[in-house]
Amino acid sequence: MKYAMMVVDVQQALVGDDLEQKDTFIANIKELLAFGREQNVEILYVRHDDGPKEELTKGKAGYEIYEEITPEDGEKVFDKCYNSAFYKTGLKEYLKEKHITNLIIMGLQTEYCVDATIKSGFEQGYRMIVPEGTITTKNNGEFTGKQLNDFYHYTIWEGRFAKVLPIEKVKDFIR
Repeated sequence: MKYAMMVVDVQQALVGDDLEQKDTFIANIKELLAFGREQNVEILYVRHDDGPKEELTKGKAGYEIYEEITPEDGEKVFDKCYNSAFYKTGLKEYLKEKHITNLIIMGLQTEYCVDATIKSGFEQGYRMIVPEGTITTKNNGEFTGKQLNDFYHYTIWEGRFAKVLPIEKVKDFIR
């Protein structure tokens, strides 16, 4: 079983103080990326492009990967225009070429692109793993970021589309 870590849409324009547990979220991703690099795990990034009139557009500062977790040399970045990281990005073909079957998913936002990516990956036969504290969102309508995170992590994903695990258990998988 070959693993990859995938960071979804952690871009400058999306990382703001309105994110639920922002500092913990970034610290947890940094910790897992450092561990993954030590273990020679493939690390992949995904960026979302909303089109030319938006801040999340290629060429604008907000489009770039958040400065505290930027890719290192050799780490692949996939650009997307749709919620799922699998749709028209070349990701599926890349994973097949590298024989990767297990994806450790981190990123933004819980109820949008991360949810679409987890469900799409599951439907295509990938084992989806969600490290606790590495996916977040902000308040949305009547729901707080915490409510959305808890609902998706433990009601929608866990046991259906993904394994939601503490960071240390995720590390045990790839040691």
